[in-house]
Amino acid sequence: EISFFFTLSLLPGDEKRQSILFILDEFDLFTHHHNQSLLYNLFDLSQSKATPLAVIGLTARQDVVELLEKRVQSRFSRRRYQIHGPATFEEYVGVARGILAPPGTPTTWSSHVDYVLSGRKCKVREYLERVFSYNKSMELLKNALFWVPPYLDSSGINVDSLERTLLDVFRDSQAEVIRSLSRLECCLLVAGARLSGKNANQPLTLELMV
Repeated sequence: EISFFFTLSLLPGDEKRQSILFILDEFDLFTHHHNQSLLYNLFDLSQSKATPLAVIGLTARQDVVELLEKRVQSRFSRRRYQIHGPATFEEYVGVARGILAPPGTPTTWSSHVDYVLSGRKCKVREYLERVFSYNKSMELLKNALFWVPPYLDSSGINVDSLERTLLDVFRDSQAEVIRSLSRLECCLLVAGARLSGKNANQPLTLELMV
């Protein structure tokens, strides 16, 4: 019924018909919905000539097509485009600049962003270079720079607050947990890791480690 109502709403009426574009970010998460009904209905409608509709899914998973049910795959056009991330650190900084100062930004703000990313008097560039060396994820970069607006003051970006935020975002959470363990807890962790390697198919209990 919902699909039928949606189809009728797309049909031309008294006014000129307009095309509709659906962009589904983190497309792989939609595959976990019950029966994947939303994807099936959208793909089914996009194949009809009566509905000017297109669906674009964005995901970082290359196996996302395998997550689709067979009935959904039958409606999928299988057109895929792979977009690679920045290959060099300068390109990575360019992406960061584009997030902070998109096209159309006033010149004064763009100059301020260039100054902050230059690394002449702050460690923002140093932290960006550190994370680029082990993780080039654009999602991680966007999540880090998402917190820039709360750190604005009369002079622009509060660099000290931004540095602390970048350090928190890029910190290795597992390493921080290990650093917080006592010696006894570290010994139990090492013993558990060795036992799990020897007995891969057996449950690991505290009695086995002791």
